[in-house]
Amino acid sequence: MITAKISSAFRNLLDSRKPEDLVEVVLVLDVGALTKGELSANQQTRMTAKERKAKSSRLKSATSSTEVRSTIEKLLNRHHATQMSQELSALGTLLVEAPTASVLEFEQEPLVRAILENQSIAIPSVTANR
Repeated sequence: MITAKISSAFRNLLDSRKPEDLVEVVLVLDVGALTKGELSANQQTRMTAKERKAKSSRLKSATSSTEVRSTIEKLLNRHHATQMSQELSALGTLLVEAPTASVLEFEQEPLVRAILENQSIAIPSVTANR
C-alpha cells in the first residue's frame, strides 16, 4: 500500500509552480531508519515527562552522529536541496529549501515519511467586543 507523503492541497500548490522554483518544506524523516532502529517512532504507551526527555536526548545524540549527518547530506544533495534548520528536531523534522521538482521527488525516498508545507499559522486577534 502506497501512502501519500504530500497532502493533495500542497501537491496542487506545487503543481502550479515552475519545477525550478524554490520552496521551503518540512521533511519528516524516519528516525528509526536513520538510527538503525535504535530509536523507533513507534510508541505503544504514553511516555512520562522523564521518558520523553531521555528519548529526546538519545535522539539528539543519535542524529548528530557523523553517519546520520552524512545520510541526510546525501539525501539533500541528490535532490539539490539546502538544509535551513541547524539540526534534526526531536520529532525527526528538518526544514529544507529545494526546487519544486525535487520536493515531488522526495516522495520516492524511503527515509522521508512526510513532506509538509512550511507556513506560518495566523492566530486571529481577540476582539474587545465579545
